[in-house]
Amino acid sequence: MQKILVDTNVLLRYLVDGDTLLEKIADKGVVWLVEEVVIELVFALQEHYGQSREKIFGWVVDLLMKPNCESNRTLLFNTLAVYRDQTNLSIVDAYLFALSEENKVELVTYDKKLKRKLIKQ
Repeated sequence: MQKILVDTNVLLRYLVDGDTLLEKIADKGVVWLVEEVVIELVFALQEHYGQSREKIFGWVVDLLMKPNCESNRTLLFNTLAVYRDQTNLSIVDAYLFALSEENKVELVTYDKKLKRKLIKQ
């Protein structure tokens, strides 16, 4: 099956407006959800659409679990869980934390909020 890359706007319109383009694309192939697009999606839902972290978590996890969607589900799920639970961290900080945990690498930062999260682990 063909792999199809979509941008953030396709996902936003699907989640916010009920647009059907994503479903049509999924009928033609596998929708490839790259991390950068998912992170931008979360940012837009929070900053431009005023959605809560809990609601964003639910929407995006449901999206990631769709059968014709392919992504690094484990990394993105862990990112979303940190983002939902650590309200002082941005989506990018949550992603960096989850990425460092998944790859067992040290994350160096000047960000005090992120440092506190790293120390707790």
